[in-house]
Amino acid sequence: MGKYLHVGNLNYESTKDDIAVAFGECGVVVNVTVTAGEGTAFVEYETEEAAAKAVGALNGTVLDGWAVRVNKAISRTRRRDGGIDVTKKGKRLYVGNLNFQSTEDDIAYVFERCGEVLDVTVMDGKGFAFVEYETEEAAEKAYVDMDGAWLDGRELRVDIALGRPSRGDGGGGFAGSRDRF
Repeated sequence: MGKYLHVGNLNYESTKDDIAVAFGECGVVVNVTVTAGEGTAFVEYETEEAAAKAVGALNGTVLDGWAVRVNKAISRTRRRDGGIDVTKKGKRLYVGNLNFQSTEDDIAYVFERCGEVLDVTVMDGKGFAFVEYETEEAAEKAYVDMDGAWLDGRELRVDIALGRPSRGDGGGGFAGSRDRF
C-alpha cells in the first residue's frame, strides 16, 4: 500500500500537531505536511501496516469538526511511468518538483533516513536539488523510497543524476581567422 496517505476535507484551522496526534493512534507518524489553504495534508507513517490501519480507522472520522477523507497517496510519477528503473546506479540524485521554500537542511533531514547524506545542493529559484550519498546503496534506497514522497506540500521526483555531458575542449566563440583584410 505504501507509507504515505492523503488527507482531504481538513478544517483549515487544523495544525500539523493536531493531525499528528489524531493519526498517531494508528502508528508512528514520521512526517505531516499540511497544504496551506487547500484543506489537505500528507501523512507519512513509519510502516505500511500503520498507514493501512489509518485508512480503515480514520477515513470519515471527524477532526476539528470536519469529516476527513483518508486515502493512499498515489505518486503521479509512478502512475505515469509504470515504475522506476532500478538498474540505474550512482551516488548522486536529482530531486525535482521541490517547493521553493524547501531548504538544504529540510531536504537533508528527509533523505538521511536512507543513508548518510554527504551534500545537498539546492538550485535556487529552479525547484530542484542534488543529493549526494556516501554509497550507491544509500542512493538506490533513496531513489526507490523517496520518488513520489511528499515534502513541503510537493510530490518529489527523484532520479539518479546523470553525469554532466562533455563540453569538448572548453573553447567557444568565433573559430575563424580575425585577419579578414
